[in-house]
Amino acid sequence: MLLPQPNSILLLTLKTLVAFGIGFGSLQLLDAYTAPSIQSVLPSRTPLEETCQLSQQACEQQAAIIQLSTDFVHPLEAATITVDWPDLPQGTTQLLVSLEGNEMIMGVYKLLLTKQASGQYSGELMLPFCTTNAMTWQGSIKALSSTNSNDSIQPLNISLRMTQ
Repeated sequence: MLLPQPNSILLLTLKTLVAFGIGFGSLQLLDAYTAPSIQSVLPSRTPLEETCQLSQQACEQQAAIIQLSTDFVHPLEAATITVDWPDLPQGTTQLLVSLEGNEMIMGVYKLLLTKQASGQYSGELMLPFCTTNAMTWQGSIKALSSTNSNDSIQPLNISLRMTQ
């Protein structure tokens, strides 16, 4: 009876491992090549040039005036957003601010702005910590109402710069 030589068993094992490795690696490369890019799965955004870039200088969009208490927002430091939007229906008591990181996926930051006695809406913005030195946040301000009277009102497109 012929017994396999120890060298031939080792060689066969090595060939099997290499074959599996090549096969597995090929599948990984194929998956990476055919997977959608991160940009294609992100929601489409308004071009940055078409947003109201928030700072201490008031910005106007759709007859609304939006202002930030500081030119640059810093992580975990409060900054006040004030919105004067006279075209909104009288029953509008809150606005919803939604922001997403432009350079990094940081989730959606949401903030409610409440109507003040002056008729303006305001709230304290406090963005999370980021690992980069600077980042742009982009999003919108939408009118909220208990009725559907605000459905026809287009949201305000905004952006702001955060630095460490």
